[in-house]
Amino acid sequence: YQSAWAEKEAGRPANAMVHYQALLATFPKSARFEPSTFELADLEFEAAKKGASAQYDAAIGRLTGLVTKTKDPSLLSKAHDKLGWCHYNKQAYDLAAKSFETVLAGQPSKVLVLKAAYQAGAARYKLKEFKEAMANFQKAVAADPTEKKLHEHAQYRFGECQGLTAAWPASEATFTKFIAKYPTHELIRKANLGLGWAQQNQKKYAPAIASYKKVVESGEPDEDGARAQFQIGECHLVQNEYGNAIKEFVRVTISYGHKNWVSKALLEIGHTLDRQADALRAKGQVEESDTKKKQARERYQEVIEKFPATDAATVAKERLK
Repeated sequence: YQSAWAEKEAGRPANAMVHYQALLATFPKSARFEPSTFELADLEFEAAKKGASAQYDAAIGRLTGLVTKTKDPSLLSKAHDKLGWCHYNKQAYDLAAKSFETVLAGQPSKVLVLKAAYQAGAARYKLKEFKEAMANFQKAVAADPTEKKLHEHAQYRFGECQGLTAAWPASEATFTKFIAKYPTHELIRKANLGLGWAQQNQKKYAPAIASYKKVVESGEPDEDGARAQFQIGECHLVQNEYGNAIKEFVRVTISYGHKNWVSKALLEIGHTLDRQADALRAKGQVEESDTKKKQARERYQEVIEKFPATDAATVAKERLK
């Protein structure tokens, strides 16, 4: 056991693994057997992270045996946590979630509660089980903030999952609190985007536009900016503010290079022109209506020609029939 530790301290994990394996094979009834099993699995996990992916299975087998035998609550929690990480890194998210949730159901340390709750939430999120993810992120938010950055991220993810489960007032409240507490956080733009989405879904269009503008104002031409700019247009469109809607959708096509959002913006320009044409016709302005209809068809055709492999192109083809 001491030889294994000496090799670890010297930065020779492969040599340490040999010593651990010898101990486990020779002294199965040793008091060091269970700690050594965990420490060897930990080395196998680290080796897998560095590219020896087969070591994940070795660690999983070792830890699975350990959790069925050990009576040590602390070791049991650590073993389930490491097992969860092995499954998570192998993208076996269902098994990962169950392992992390088993940690939470046991007697974990304060440090482990936050980590396990967050990773359980992350695993459920990967499975698109947003209600379950939300419950886990809520546990992470309630945990002692032993790791400040992780605790902050848990608060953001909690608000995100509230939105994904259509708990709009709760999502708005969580993001509002996050933004007030961490005004310069690395996730502040995403938080403003989430806040705007929660407000928009409650028909609070003016506050939503204000939130989206805070995302756009940074000038970063990323997908968050493109989506925020697009949603500003949608907020105007739903209020029949056709001119403002078109202006905001045009900004998506000019300022952002994300074909998904640019194609959607062109499609919505066409949709807005169609809506505008119908409104004009209802007022008896037939010539102006026909002009808008023609412009709408031109936008649909532009979507098809420029972005033929997008969902927006599929919708545009339907609208041209």
